[in-house]
Amino acid sequence: MRYFAFAFIAILLANCGDGSLSATNPSATRNIVVLSKDPVFLGESAKVFRGDQPMRVVGEQAMVCLVLRGDVSDKESDALFKQLMNEAQVEISVTLTSGEAIQLSEPLPGWSRSGTILRSGELVGCASDCCEGRLPKGSEIKEATIKSSKPLAVQGIYWKSTDAYDGLGKK
Repeated sequence: MRYFAFAFIAILLANCGDGSLSATNPSATRNIVVLSKDPVFLGESAKVFRGDQPMRVVGEQAMVCLVLRGDVSDKESDALFKQLMNEAQVEISVTLTSGEAIQLSEPLPGWSRSGTILRSGELVGCASDCCEGRLPKGSEIKEATIKSSKPLAVQGIYWKSTDAYDGLGKK
């Protein structure tokens, strides 16, 4: 199951050419909000992040991503993800505008040729609700809260939601 989740996130993040999902699905809607464009040190004390624009759930895929490093090749991403995470247990939750807090999954590795925060070869750890439907389409996120069991340096943090893969794998 973990491999499937990684493969799904890797597919989701492996943007084509210009880095837009429109290259693979021209009618896709997406909502990307940078929560921190600067390096952040995460630790045992929870940190709260808010975007400068609304974080909306626009499709079945919705996640908070921690940017670990740039200029990484997809071939080295798995080993480097493990090394950079250093066995840290990261807890990420999002709070809906209704006040309901949703705990997301443990971050799984992902890679994007054209990064959201860094220019290229962006290695990320992304946490989602693992297709449990707790983040219904149309919901709005007020904030993301993140803490780590060990000190963890990240290069930035962003929210991403898309409907590009809605219905994929359903009969």
